[in-house]
Amino acid sequence: MLFIENIKFAFTALFNSKVRSLLTMLGVIIGVFSVSILMAIGDGLKKEFGQQIQELGSNIVVVTPGKIDIESGNFNPSASFGVSTLTESDAEKILEEVDLVEKNAPMTLLSATPKYDDHEILNLLPMSTSPTYFEIVENELAAGEYFTQQEFEEKQRVVVLGGGAAKKIIQNSEEGEQTDQEIAQELIGKKLTLLGEDFLITGVLKIREEALNFGSSDANDVIVTPRSVAKEITGEDVVYRILNKIKSAEEVENAKNRIREVVKANHKDVEDFSVLTQEDVLNVFNSFFSILTQAVLSIAAISLIVGGIGIMNIMLVSVTERTKEIGLRKAIGATNGNILVQFLTEASTLSIVGGIIGILCAIGGGILIQKFANIPTIVSWKSFIIAFGISVATGIIFGIMPASKAARKHPIEALRYE
Repeated sequence: MLFIENIKFAFTALFNSKVRSLLTMLGVIIGVFSVSILMAIGDGLKKEFGQQIQELGSNIVVVTPGKIDIESGNFNPSASFGVSTLTESDAEKILEEVDLVEKNAPMTLLSATPKYDDHEILNLLPMSTSPTYFEIVENELAAGEYFTQQEFEEKQRVVVLGGGAAKKIIQNSEEGEQTDQEIAQELIGKKLTLLGEDFLITGVLKIREEALNFGSSDANDVIVTPRSVAKEITGEDVVYRILNKIKSAEEVENAKNRIREVVKANHKDVEDFSVLTQEDVLNVFNSFFSILTQAVLSIAAISLIVGGIGIMNIMLVSVTERTKEIGLRKAIGATNGNILVQFLTEASTLSIVGGIIGILCAIGGGILIQKFANIPTIVSWKSFIIAFGISVATGIIFGIMPASKAARKHPIEALRYE
């Protein structure tokens, strides 16, 4: 019964000073919102990335530039930002000397902005590779056909578009609303300008709903051209990735070790690369994202500390303003414990209400981020429980000092307070 009375007192105090209460809760709202939304984005990205890995298959081994420590997730910056040390020679050696490899495909990302109908198409992912790439990733065609080995060898200017890239091209050219199939059919046989030259669009891939999204572009936004053509135009021999399809999923680890030996020998015993299975790729991603999330959450925690300090300050003011009330309650029999619990309840209520508002903002924010920023989010009960626990803890921790100050007041002195 006393607990219910304390709750009533707490909400009465909260609504008596609405603006002051809202400003006091602002730090908690921002902190809880930040924690919840970051956890939602992290869970969403992890789920999407895991689906991508599963779709690619368990018998894929990827060779990447830069040395990655699988156990710790640490990696050389060149793995992502530096010049690659991998070449087509590495891919050829793997195919020649590793019997467990069924086929492979060297890949290179191209720094180019495609043009269609004199319009620049931004946020696409141009890349070059070999025809075997399509056999490895097994992405079905919506229309047209993949470029062939003959076209690859003859260095013909041809491209295959991802379904997302095709949609962006049609949207930019203002040809009206069309279905994915109509868009694909419309683009077959048209010309796309890439790397300063005209390329014939021979195929359009089906849109993969599970494709991983990163902001305004995703795996559906690829523009795939023959590696031989890109090499001739740019003069670059390095490759960004080497995808290897292993004959059997049971032989993946053996193939991984053998590939490492072959590439290391081709690099004069310098291991400036990494050989990763799909599980390794997932572990490295999770490790890297966990570190990033922890860093950002630490920054978000500052908002909670600021919010807690705000609650503590306002409760100290409240204790001073209600000194006579404290004296009166003690005079009619309230104990120090009763006063302590009352003010702790008020502090916790401020924090919990702020936390609930923060959670509601995170739910709305997650929906908006997924819809407009194209970033997957999963708002789970786990994030709610953590956010709620943080709110309660903030209220109790930062409410202890004001509540203790109120509980220690002498009833006679409190009644005389002006």
